[in-house]
Amino acid sequence: MFNRFYWFQQMRFSGFVFFLFIGVATVTVGCLCSDAPTDEMRLKKKIDTSVVHLYVASKVAITKTDASPQVKAAKAKLIQFVKSVEAAHHRHRMEKKNTGESVDDGARAETGSEQGGTVQFSASDWLAIAKSLWALKKEGEKIVQNDSEDEYAPILPVFLKHSGVNEQLIAMIDVKTEHALLYLVMSMLNIHEKSPVAVPGEILLYEAWKTDPEQIAFPSVAGPFHAMKAWTYGSNDLCDLSLAEAQSAEAWQLDSTAFGGEFRTIAQSKTAPALTNVEQLNAAVHAGGFGSVAYCHYARGNDKEARPHLRKFIDYSSQTGVLKDEDIAALEIFYQCGGDDASIEKGQTMLADIVKRADLPKEEIDVLTAYCDAADQTSIDAVRKVLFVAKVIQIGHRTAKESGLYDSLQGSEVYQTIAGFAGATEKLSATDTSQVKTKLNDIKNRAGDWLNKE
Repeated sequence: MFNRFYWFQQMRFSGFVFFLFIGVATVTVGCLCSDAPTDEMRLKKKIDTSVVHLYVASKVAITKTDASPQVKAAKAKLIQFVKSVEAAHHRHRMEKKNTGESVDDGARAETGSEQGGTVQFSASDWLAIAKSLWALKKEGEKIVQNDSEDEYAPILPVFLKHSGVNEQLIAMIDVKTEHALLYLVMSMLNIHEKSPVAVPGEILLYEAWKTDPEQIAFPSVAGPFHAMKAWTYGSNDLCDLSLAEAQSAEAWQLDSTAFGGEFRTIAQSKTAPALTNVEQLNAAVHAGGFGSVAYCHYARGNDKEARPHLRKFIDYSSQTGVLKDEDIAALEIFYQCGGDDASIEKGQTMLADIVKRADLPKEEIDVLTAYCDAADQTSIDAVRKVLFVAKVIQIGHRTAKESGLYDSLQGSEVYQTIAGFAGATEKLSATDTSQVKTKLNDIKNRAGDWLNKE
């Protein structure tokens, strides 16, 4: 006998199951089709690491007034280490001055018996310091995740107050300015081929993120900081953030009077760097920004997105007075051979002329030839590594060197203090992961290779 009630119940249940299935499917498809994480989200994930947590914990330890005996002991060791680096710097400069040799402070960012310092910290000593800081590591994690470090006092005044630095400068170093100074010197140490210190990439990325060039005590240097941030973001696959910084760098124009005065204050120098050609310095800052964005997109394999930024990079690079004509020609060949058939033909003609004149090293000619003939991913990667990255780095490096910015800053107490703290940072990071040292050595070797192409 037909049971209508039973049939009704079955239909109602089947309908419920059907609509439940549709609902789940809709939610699932919606999740699958949702936007990818933004650059800001990806950046925060990249810096939310154990190495950064320990780094921030070490900064908290320097200024914490209610610390435990263990943390106070770690603070004393860190200050002792940094002061020893400063002393080694001073001895190094005096020795070079007395013998008439040129001073290269890039190689003096380390201390210990092997570098002529007064403090000998073994690996076990650094491990003990890291363990003492472990109680603050959780606090460091919360600070990073909540973006709350700016609520804490800066550490540089603690190091600088007994070093003979002008009280006016110490008073100017608020926490926002400190982020910028840490970022600047750590970047210099990472790129200097003779520096034995290489700060872990996630720490450099953290300080880049915390640096707001418009909020520091030296606003005339905002442009170079934007260009630096464009490179740091671009080399960390954060192309949107890199572009935003490149655009800010492009909007900046050098005020040589203000820049020279503020740089003298930072470096505690009586003379300003040689900022004789404002247009070339502006072009170098602008080129560095867009070269970084182009690099980011090429690294992703997004050639189409990279091309307009590469165009700007080449145009600005040609105005810097840093790269040789053949270097600009090589970049132009790279650009043309990535275009349509007519552009490729133009690029191949330019390349043939370069080959005849033998203006470029064989390595660069070989990768350009492979790129223009095939333009496959392998040849793109080769051009990016051998040619493109080297040119971006060389523009910044040569401009800073030839203008005297490097020399002025490297001789300063601020540089020496941060170099010491950077050395301590590297040592502490090495206690946190066995992978760090390998990565840092790789960074240092590659930087040396690129700069040696000069």
